Amino acid sequence: MGIDVARSVQEQTAGQAIASGGDARLMRSVHVDTDDDQTCSEGACFRRRMLGMLLVMLAALGALSACSEGLDEDGEPLTIPQSEQLAAARFGLSNAGLFAATVTLGEPDSVDRFTAEITVDPDRLYAWGTLARGPDSLAVEEQVQLTEGAIAVLRDGRWQVQDQTQLLNQLRIVFALVSDRPENAQLLRQSDARYLGGAGLDGVEMSVYLLPTLDGSGGASRLWLNSEGLIRRLDSGDDQFVIQVGAGVPTSEPTDGPLFDSVPVTDL
Repeated sequence: MGIDVARSVQEQTAGQAIASGGDARLMRSVHVDTDDDQTCSEGACFRRRMLGMLLVMLAALGALSACSEGLDEDGEPLTIPQSEQLAAARFGLSNAGLFAATVTLGEPDSVDRFTAEITVDPDRLYAWGTLARGPDSLAVEEQVQLTEGAIAVLRDGRWQVQDQTQLLNQLRIVFALVSDRPENAQLLRQSDARYLGGAGLDGVEMSVYLLPTLDGSGGASRLWLNSEGLIRRLDSGDDQFVIQVGAGVPTSEPTDGPLFDSVPVTDL
């Protein structure tokens, strides 16, 4: 169930990405081996290809989960102001600099449970922090570094790259929360994105949107924006998979050879 939830969020984030010209090129680049040098640098194109692979992974939840109190299960088509707010959300987070995020998957007592408390660099698509795996009462915590294509943990004083594709796929969804340009608001209005209403999050009123899907079939993933249009939560329609943004304070980057600079990105 856990990986299906995470992949469902990936697919719906891809649906939103289609509304951005830059991300549309990114997704097309998954099917080619080279990029136009005039379009982006080698490093930028490589990161776009990797993020494209993330966004087009296929899977979906069987049905919508129950909506939070005060939210409309079906939602309403986006108005012009709502589509413009949603269109600017990922670009706004990208421009905000380093941000703290908490990524959780599974029930608190599940053996598949994990909680990652990470700091995200949206420019380099690089993150670091702690990862706790296992039931909350028995969880084992490790230091972690993350890029779109690699994950490493600190063990015995050394950073060790892990061959854990499933875990990487779940965690790197956080990189899909940022974009180097706004989405196309008109295309979002034409998609199956919906405004679900307002709801409280940690005592603050949020606008909650149902994200569009790739094929217009409807989905469950929701994006929560505050009154300034900043992303504060992405979830799978319930609490099975949640990324909460801004709840903590960014931490200092590791000084002993960051993964982004020292480890080749794996081919997934």
